[in-house]
Amino acid sequence: MFLTLFSRVTDQIDYSIDIEQFLLIKALIVSISVFLEFGNYDKIIDAVTAANKIMNVNQDFQKKPIIDMHEGKYYLFSQKDVPTAKQKFEEGAKLAELQGDSVISQKILKEWELDFAIFKQQDSSSNQRR
Repeated sequence: MFLTLFSRVTDQIDYSIDIEQFLLIKALIVSISVFLEFGNYDKIIDAVTAANKIMNVNQDFQKKPIIDMHEGKYYLFSQKDVPTAKQKFEEGAKLAELQGDSVISQKILKEWELDFAIFKQQDSSSNQRR
């Protein structure tokens, strides 16, 4: 059911006006949180792509640091691509800093440390099973 709702949200992107797109970005961020909670990392990139599309159309990049961080989570946990994941986290932190939000910047960098530690633990656990 949630995936159906998510699909409908992403279908509305091309047909919505600015205020609706603002709300769609919020819905996409919530969707990403749900995907993370249930370990459905492959769907994160769909939400990230949709959010980036909205931000590019509106030229409103206020939520971009958070979207970049979530894209980093996708690369880390779904694709196992540590360099790209780290780059996305760093881009998000740097943009937050440029937007004058050093608190968010620091939280993104801390999130990278936590996620990378989880990733290493999961990776070593899967290697021990082999």
